[in-house]
Amino acid sequence: MFPREFHIWDLPQDKIFIDVQDTFRKKLIEQAKQKFGRVKNIANFLGVRKNNIWLWKNGVSEWKGKISRRYVPLDYFLKICDSVNNRDLSKEMLEKNVISFRGKGNGKTIKTIFPWKEDERIIRILFHIIGDGYGSCYGKKNDKGKFTGNSYYRNTRIELREEFRNDLSFFGEVPVRLNIDMLCFPKIIPQILKNLYGIEFDTYNSRVPNILYNLPKELVAQGIKAYADDEGSFDDCRVKFTSFNRNLLEGIINLIKVKFPEIKENISEIAECKTILNNKHYIGYRFSILSKGLNFYYNYINFAHSKKKKLLENWVIRNNRNWDHKPRNETKLQILELLSEGPQTIKLLSEKLDITENTIRGHINGSKNGILSLSKQDLIFRNDKFIEITSKGLELLNSR
Repeated sequence: MFPREFHIWDLPQDKIFIDVQDTFRKKLIEQAKQKFGRVKNIANFLGVRKNNIWLWKNGVSEWKGKISRRYVPLDYFLKICDSVNNRDLSKEMLEKNVISFRGKGNGKTIKTIFPWKEDERIIRILFHIIGDGYGSCYGKKNDKGKFTGNSYYRNTRIELREEFRNDLSFFGEVPVRLNIDMLCFPKIIPQILKNLYGIEFDTYNSRVPNILYNLPKELVAQGIKAYADDEGSFDDCRVKFTSFNRNLLEGIINLIKVKFPEIKENISEIAECKTILNNKHYIGYRFSILSKGLNFYYNYINFAHSKKKKLLENWVIRNNRNWDHKPRNETKLQILELLSEGPQTIKLLSEKLDITENTIRGHINGSKNGILSLSKQDLIFRNDKFIEITSKGLELLNSR
């Protein structure tokens, strides 16, 4: 049944530690004592020290004079629940008595209520970590053999970081820490996602989980949108998706085609692209949603990234309006007027004149129906990626 409900026993049991209501934990240990005869026998059954059983029952620990709540390994308590075979002390009742949970070590605690119901929040988190996040393993071991490193989502856009922060409420009250543009969160969350979706988060091994094909298209749309917010762009008349992981892009294409057949004929093939990071050359990959599929993409997927969303919206408005053709050469004159204010890029000219970048390029470089382009009339010149007006272009404007 999809969307699903996630119960506490669906989590990675060997990596989760839980805090449980005192009344329930004491009843559970007492019932186990009656079944096994002695605390030592419970400890032998679980393969732990006898002292741990007493600490779990009392629910508190003391270290260097500091008293804190005692968290219990989830897998051990589930084993005890199964062994006592008592309806009032079942794993379902354990779930109802969970106060909070955390991961191994000194992981941050997350207050929560089970079960969790699968919704757009967890799907966006999944794709954001694939895109601009990090959640691979439990970090790396330092010289002392301890795991280090944080899980994080990194993006310069405030609206995307805030969306991610709010979406973490799916798991409960999740503690986060913002470091400039990096939102750090407990390492146990990627481990939970791996368990629920069978996914890896490292750059070259991540794949689209097969389980997503069973979800409603509304939830899938939220995942695609989250990925495009991080690793996508709007370029004149297409939405581009990029990654160093070709297999991941193939999975996203297939997911779009299955869940949104309305645009399956308007998706380009995957192409190689080159990029430079830290002065090193890398081969990446990209595919595009082509112009004929953009109206549907805008209505059903879109962006949360405000700038990308605005660019797509402008294209849709232009594409759907009734064109009133401008008088001959009017657009070229408008381009010169903007250039008279200072150097401009093709993208900036496109945004200010509300016409496509290809149209701008045509006025700058191309010639049609006997009308020479601006560059061929020596009215403009290129300076790196910027377009500038020449003295001849200024004279033309001033003579009007």
